[in-house]
Amino acid sequence: MKIKSTTIITIALLNTLGIGQSAFATESIKIKSVIVGPQTGDSSSNFSIKITFINRSDTLQNWQFGFYMPRNFRQTSQSNRKLSMQICETATKHCSQLKYLRANFTDNDLSTVFTTIVTPETDFTLHKGRSYTISLLHNSSRGPLNYSSLPQNLFLRTPDKIINITTSPQSYQITNFNADITESQTQKRIQDNWNNSAPNNESTSIIIPTPTQIIYNDESGRFPLNQQLVIHDLSNNSSSQTLLWQQALQQDLKIEAKIDKKKTNDGIILQTIRKDPDSSPEAYRLQITPTQIIVQASNPAGFFYALQSLRQLWFKQNSLLLLTIEDAPRFKYRGILLDVARHYFTPDQIKNFIDIMAAAKLNTLHLHLSDDEAFRLELTDYPELTTIGAQRGLGLPIGPLSWPQKNLSQASDKLPNADSVYSGSYSKEQIQDLISYANLHQITIIPEIDIPGHSRALMKALPDSFHEAGDNSEYAGYGNNSIPVCEFNSDSTLGKKFTTDLTNILTQSAQLFNQQTTLYAINNELSIGGDEVFKGTWDDAPSCQIAPWNKMTSLQKEHYFLDTLNNNPTISQLKLSGWHEFILTHEGQINSKHSIKANETGHVWVWGKSSEVQSKAITLANNNYPVVLEYSDYSYFDMTYTPQLKEPGLYWASKFGDTNASLSAAVAATNTQQQSNKPENIIGLEGALWADVIPDYTQLQYMALPKLAGLAEASWSAESVTDIQGRADWQSLSYRLGCGKSGFLAYLNTTFQANYRGYPYGIAQEAPMLCHANEVTQ
Repeated sequence: MKIKSTTIITIALLNTLGIGQSAFATESIKIKSVIVGPQTGDSSSNFSIKITFINRSDTLQNWQFGFYMPRNFRQTSQSNRKLSMQICETATKHCSQLKYLRANFTDNDLSTVFTTIVTPETDFTLHKGRSYTISLLHNSSRGPLNYSSLPQNLFLRTPDKIINITTSPQSYQITNFNADITESQTQKRIQDNWNNSAPNNESTSIIIPTPTQIIYNDESGRFPLNQQLVIHDLSNNSSSQTLLWQQALQQDLKIEAKIDKKKTNDGIILQTIRKDPDSSPEAYRLQITPTQIIVQASNPAGFFYALQSLRQLWFKQNSLLLLTIEDAPRFKYRGILLDVARHYFTPDQIKNFIDIMAAAKLNTLHLHLSDDEAFRLELTDYPELTTIGAQRGLGLPIGPLSWPQKNLSQASDKLPNADSVYSGSYSKEQIQDLISYANLHQITIIPEIDIPGHSRALMKALPDSFHEAGDNSEYAGYGNNSIPVCEFNSDSTLGKKFTTDLTNILTQSAQLFNQQTTLYAINNELSIGGDEVFKGTWDDAPSCQIAPWNKMTSLQKEHYFLDTLNNNPTISQLKLSGWHEFILTHEGQINSKHSIKANETGHVWVWGKSSEVQSKAITLANNNYPVVLEYSDYSYFDMTYTPQLKEPGLYWASKFGDTNASLSAAVAATNTQQQSNKPENIIGLEGALWADVIPDYTQLQYMALPKLAGLAEASWSAESVTDIQGRADWQSLSYRLGCGKSGFLAYLNTTFQANYRGYPYGIAQEAPMLCHANEVTQ
């Protein structure tokens, strides 16, 4: 199955939007150079940009210049205080200062957090044939060090047209990037990963993740895989669950196996057994003899995971080794966060990703459905949430956001330009279909509607309910992305609309994901995020100037609001989950007065660099909260694999967010559990696919694979396997990932068309010492 994107990208809509004609002459503005990084006058923590171009278009007046870059050029009392912006004509040295264009909240967007639009403060004509330099000096953010972080998708806009400005990788010069040093660091990392690994014992495991125990039978012979194969279903599985076995044999081996319920001594025999009270309910036993494959489990999850093991064993085989596998997971929660707000992924693409997750025995899809950039969930009572909140582009309420440039990414789809409208949302029927598909594959979907911060799309879609006029608070990020919490339960016009509409939206969202059939599904669970409420949020909000709000910090306001929300008669029927900030203070303590109680919480995800947030995970676990570790330096899959220039991704948490890092999450989890008084409350691990710089499904797979395999090993396999005196089993995992012709990566590519990093050579990029030269260059 070829997975195609159906993301809506509408080109040249400017006429219909009434803001002029779109121009596609890509060389109307010819870029001579883009110099980025520390330059004259910059401190070590600053960077500057100088963009030199020739105007080959007609003479341009009343123009605006814009671009995307994951850096903020808004000046506040806290950031960019020394920022200076100007344009100069090269020959005459005639210059004008540039001003940052930011629209009123209820107007169509101009500049937003990572989309910058500037215009001259005085009349400044761009004459045909002349050269100009735009200088953006002394930005206080981290300087860019790879293609993903460069200024891109440059454009000029006049009242009657938009000119997309073409750049290529060769257009850029990064002043503080040294390719030789970076390559040396990368090769050292690769070698250190190998040298510091626990030694590989090739006989220990042949599949991913490593089972609890594999016993190889000394008896001669193998189990044949042929057209005579019959599945004898003596289990309590539903017919659809047993049908997965038949479908897998047909897809993988072209075997048309029959299904019956006969008791016999040959074929594949599925047997339901009584659950061992001391074992995980996901456990299974798999025994392969010369005449039969006996699969035993206590519920459908165990049978499903036995099938995943078998599919790896019979990949490219016509018979099977004789062996017995006893297997159960280390953690009950083994998840991936998928951000569909920054970038929309189609239902078919999500199903394909569910297939890949299920193959690795992951069991939770944490679906991030709303953020500042979009609200993706269609709700009948609130059509504006998607007709407005799921669309973005110039001339729209939500402007162009998170829009990487194709030739600076790993994307294969056509990506939006300045004159594109980008949209996508999920209907009730699509959500129900996704849930059915995920549950059949033993994956629970947990929906996330992010509040009270990260709510800008919600606010733009329904400003009469979620935007407080007169709130000019100054804070980091967008600076206008937090719902008016002090209005909750108030008698004002805004307060009544806000309270009613928020409770309805959260309740209706949770209900769409209700009644899931997986082992650990929590009825009525909804994540409300709760992360990144910045200092200064609501400081200037009129509704927050009265008691008790006026005596609270921003985070205290959030906790007071969430506690009140949780006690709302409608919301109290839900099980709220969120990131650790929705429970903890900045100091990592539980707000005893207003934090939601542990027994009222579904999950708490702890995110951030492990050195900074491990103590927070321990505090939560010690106070009986169900904790999922999502350490950004181990399992944020949007981090770069290496600091090499072409590697896509962010790097604020780590420049080496590679597969060994995701595997080493097991060691970090062990360390966290050992320091907790209640290690059983640390229930699992999660990898995050934040899509800020992941513009399509091809790049999403690239960022996820092979990292996902490391996370699967870390979260499923026993601590005795993944943490051997503080060393992860990287050599063993590399061996099982394979060098292209065989192994887990080849299996995923063949079976699910997975676009892993390093295709078609397996793990060779990360473990070249494993893969022989003839395999790497075949």
